[in-house]
Amino acid sequence: MELQTENGKKKVPLSTGLKWLRLVCMAVVFGIIAGGVMVGMNYLGGRIASEEESIPQTSTVKVTAQAEDSDAVVAVARELSWLDSYQPKYLLMQLPILVVGIICYTAFLSLAYRISVKYFDKVDL
Repeated sequence: MELQTENGKKKVPLSTGLKWLRLVCMAVVFGIIAGGVMVGMNYLGGRIASEEESIPQTSTVKVTAQAEDSDAVVAVARELSWLDSYQPKYLLMQLPILVVGIICYTAFLSLAYRISVKYFDKVDL
């Protein structure tokens, strides 16, 4: 199927595979640029701030109840503290969670796209 543009040139639509490849390439380029900006800003922020100053890692769990099992809650929170860490030794442990998140995001984005296309086709503009 060929489409004709206003200036008379014929335009061949892209296949679905090429559209997905283009989308993935654009996402990779965006990720590289955004990651580079984030790392650069982090580096500049570290250079501006005092390097002697270190920010301790804080725990997000605060036990307020005086229940019998409060020690168990604290123990579980300490065991799972690697989830709230940015230390390099814990990054590989966090990687599967990131991958599952990316897969879920992609699946739900695709689902939302298909639903929106279905409803858009029903609208008579």
